Amino acid sequence: MSIAWCVSNPNAPTVMIDARSMNQLDENLEAIRYVDKITPEIKARIDAAVDY
Repeated sequence: MSIAWCVSNPNAPTVMIDARSMNQLDENLEAIRYVDKITPEIKARIDAAVDY
């Protein structure tokens, strides 16, 4: 979810990921499938829940 949130955030022009294995890289890249599911409503709920 964090990778999808970062990719969907217009204030994050670049998202860097790291992986220690091919499996972890596959999982990180799989997060891209969820970017379209981070609607403005969901983003607002995440932002309200996280103090950053």
